[in-house]
Amino acid sequence: MSINTVDLKQDYDLPVNDRGELPFDLMEFETIKYISKTARQSFELRLTRGEQGRSINIRAKDGCVYITNKRLLFITASSGDVTSFALYLSVLPKIQFIHKVVAPWFGANYWEFLFHTNPSISTAFDGLPMDTYFTGSFVFSDGGTFEFYKVFDELLQDIKNNPDIDENLPRYTP
Repeated sequence: MSINTVDLKQDYDLPVNDRGELPFDLMEFETIKYISKTARQSFELRLTRGEQGRSINIRAKDGCVYITNKRLLFITASSGDVTSFALYLSVLPKIQFIHKVVAPWFGANYWEFLFHTNPSISTAFDGLPMDTYFTGSFVFSDGGTFEFYKVFDELLQDIKNNPDIDENLPRYTP
């Protein structure tokens, strides 16, 4: 099962194979901004609030995190409830998205996020119930939490503040 299906290549290696190829195909005009160093990140997504009696708790014990200029992706390495997870960055301002880094006294640092599955953009949440809040986290067992956060936050701020600017203007020369 996948949440927001990512088309994975056959016999892929994580984070990249010997030839430097990614385990998935990039979309048009998509570029890689961050790749986790190892496949030792864990992923969890759980229902925060919603219908009474409903419980959703999705986990993957290991995998790689990728950030592109269009998506946040998690590809499971060996075992988990999902094989992949993708979150499209363009919808983040519309889904009440918030995030933070947590640095506990003991254990690995992790990145936590919360979002609302908005029924008006249901195609962005393939496989999740609508009009509910979800809390997710990535635990970075081998470090890299703050590098990940920096790249992700820069992209998020750019999407929120400059939604119509796609590229830099040419430099002025007198």
